[in-house]
Amino acid sequence: MSTATALRPAHRMSVWGLAVATVLWLAVELAWPGGPIGALDRWWASFGPPRSEAAIGLARLLDVVGGVAVSVVIRVGVALWLWMRRRIDDLWLWVGSVVAAEAVSLAAKYLYDRPRPPGSLVETVTASFPSGHTTNAAAMSVAAVIVFTRRGTLGRRVGVVLAIAYTAAMGWSRTYLQAHWVGDVIGGALIGTTAVVVVAAVLGSGVRTAPDGPQRTPDP
Repeated sequence: MSTATALRPAHRMSVWGLAVATVLWLAVELAWPGGPIGALDRWWASFGPPRSEAAIGLARLLDVVGGVAVSVVIRVGVALWLWMRRRIDDLWLWVGSVVAAEAVSLAAKYLYDRPRPPGSLVETVTASFPSGHTTNAAAMSVAAVIVFTRRGTLGRRVGVVLAIAYTAAMGWSRTYLQAHWVGDVIGGALIGTTAVVVVAAVLGSGVRTAPDGPQRTPDP
């Protein structure tokens, strides 16, 4: 079981900041379709980057990696590993994060029912907003950083960079394949990240400072 304490003030501010940003993004998209987020979508789509076979191949690979089949295997595998190691706090964090992110993403898809961009290069299902692939990428990578690294270490810093890079790459792939608008992937990244930090705050997790293993009982 991991060592966890209450979140520090700086962490609480991060949680509130992410939560507010996510709520604002969702509210603007719902109350003002085609407004600022729509303008951002049109601006991003106007670039129309030339497509190469190599880039399309990479984007299609990310489409598979972020798809349901692979994501379920990773989620179940990590959950089983944490359970076998008796890291129950981390198990709750992992399961709670991915379930919360998935639930919010699916609810938003049904609520917003936004059409997909025309000419998608991959098969798509459900509505466009938010991007489920990007939501899952953010939730799983951020949760993995909290679960598998310790606060204040080089591993935590490297993990954060990798989580950002992976989420950004997944978001790029969704727009490159014309499966999502850029507003969809930003919304997905916010939902996934916010789900993790809120669950971590509720559970009092995310501040591991000691490795797993037997703990020495203090002498009387």
